[in-house]
Amino acid sequence: MKSGKARPDLIYLPSSPTGGALPFHVDSGVASYYGIGIYMRPLDDARRSSVRFAAECLAFGNIPEDETIDEYLATGEAPGPHPSWKAGVPRETGVGIDYDDIRDFYTRILFGDDLNHARFYDRQRYLELGRVTTGEVMAATFSEWRRSGSSCGGALVWNFRDIIPGAGWGLIDACGRPKSSYYYLKRILTPLGLFFTDEGSNGLHLHIVNERATSVAADLRLALYRDGNVCVYNHHEPITVSARSATEMSVDGLIGHFLDTSYAYRFGPPTHDITVAELSAISHKGVLARAFHFPAGMQFPRLDNVGLKATALRCCDGKYKLAVKATKFAQAVHIDIRGYTADDNYFHIEPGSEHTTFLIPNSVSSGGFSGYVDALNSVTPVKIAIMQNNTDADVAQ
Repeated sequence: MKSGKARPDLIYLPSSPTGGALPFHVDSGVASYYGIGIYMRPLDDARRSSVRFAAECLAFGNIPEDETIDEYLATGEAPGPHPSWKAGVPRETGVGIDYDDIRDFYTRILFGDDLNHARFYDRQRYLELGRVTTGEVMAATFSEWRRSGSSCGGALVWNFRDIIPGAGWGLIDACGRPKSSYYYLKRILTPLGLFFTDEGSNGLHLHIVNERATSVAADLRLALYRDGNVCVYNHHEPITVSARSATEMSVDGLIGHFLDTSYAYRFGPPTHDITVAELSAISHKGVLARAFHFPAGMQFPRLDNVGLKATALRCCDGKYKLAVKATKFAQAVHIDIRGYTADDNYFHIEPGSEHTTFLIPNSVSSGGFSGYVDALNSVTPVKIAIMQNNTDADVAQ
């Protein structure tokens, strides 16, 4: 049967990749994009390469959760150079690096020399930094591709699930547990998206993408913080987000005066180190989307305590509603609870704010409930407290 006879309404491609002066060039046709990834290009390559459509992209050695590592590595087989660990790490033929090395390259971009010490002397810290790195890099890349001025019409991440345990390409590990990158992509690819891009000397830009069929009436809030908890600017304004739209706005324009929002001019130390944007529904006051930007980078000092507090309330369907609060900025908050899967994880918390999510019991859960939350910029994990209502009855979701 000749191509096109069965379904003449579909577009057929001779191959993938295809198009362009050479088929693997990414600025025309369909291509495989690994500029950010195996080719270890800087993060601005997502814009420089003018990707049209990526049939595969962003392959990283995504580190699984500790629960999975504990299940497949025996005593003494620590993550790192041990053969049992390396067996689950992808590698390219004929080159002297594997996907652990590629992830480490981007960890150094985001977190600098912290990685060198952690890799040799603090294995748990090394894993934490690596998990956050792949999530942040994927989110930054899709922020670039989803903006209104992007040439990119779509991209497929390589790939969904590992086939063997380890730091494989999958967003889901071989045991079916989500990895950090899964959560970052889940947030950045929501139909109602909110994210920043750093436009250098043109300042910080805020993007709102609404892929829904209906418009949204919302309150847009912009806040700037210094030293992790000092608010130096707070702004609200009503906004209507049109259906099927992508809006780009200058943060400098919203503020109305110079604050070096992208920290491009550098006339002295940065005036702030955290920028937060939030969309809230006017009709029911619920948060629709949040976005964070760090003009001075992601290397926040580790504190003994950022004021984390986590409480869980049991729902009638067996889930737990988890509320996590922080008095100071909490970076990449991680939920560690065996036997449950978090609906959201590795999220930032604005100073003095709260983030809620649900904990879903796994089919193999023993029924016990005990876990912790921690933050990348905090030394001490916090135990999740179980809340009881007055009648000890289960509460509805």
